[in-house]
Amino acid sequence: RSSAADRLAKWVAERCSEAIPAAGVPLMPLHLAAACAEAERERAAGEGEPGAGRWRTLGLEVLSRLDVPTEDVDGVCASAALRLAVGSADEVGACLQRAKACCVDAEIQVLAMSLRSLRRGLLPLTTELLSTVASHLVGAVAVRGGVAGDCEVLVEAIQRLQKPADVQARRFDMSR
Repeated sequence: RSSAADRLAKWVAERCSEAIPAAGVPLMPLHLAAACAEAERERAAGEGEPGAGRWRTLGLEVLSRLDVPTEDVDGVCASAALRLAVGSADEVGACLQRAKACCVDAEIQVLAMSLRSLRRGLLPLTTELLSTVASHLVGAVAVRGGVAGDCEVLVEAIQRLQKPADVQARRFDMSR
């Protein structure tokens, strides 16, 4: 298991260490690293051992080298997913600002990722963070001209946002 994870981490590092090709940011390695970092954080939190794991360290290293063009919607969203998986609540505002500079669709996607991280307990729910998310949600609703589609789902998600669900509730939700 460990050697497979090591090979996977090496593959992600190699793909993300190369210069950004003309085709854009390497999306698959970023999403894979984000998923692994998120799982690692959940496992560590469940065991009561928060801290820097292999995927968090790799994710921070990749993000330090990565420069995603603002017009690359997929790249902005993939880098935000990784940043939210390895970062802290302080970085949510920066992810949202970068997505807002890209387009409203990217901003809505990053809002959804932020709410998911809050709901799963990966980010601490604070008044400042909730205010940041809410202000970006209001801005996205204003740009879209009302609450419809994606915005409606986000408004419902923010209204349901309470304390993070415990592990049992998450397993029950996943089985539905």
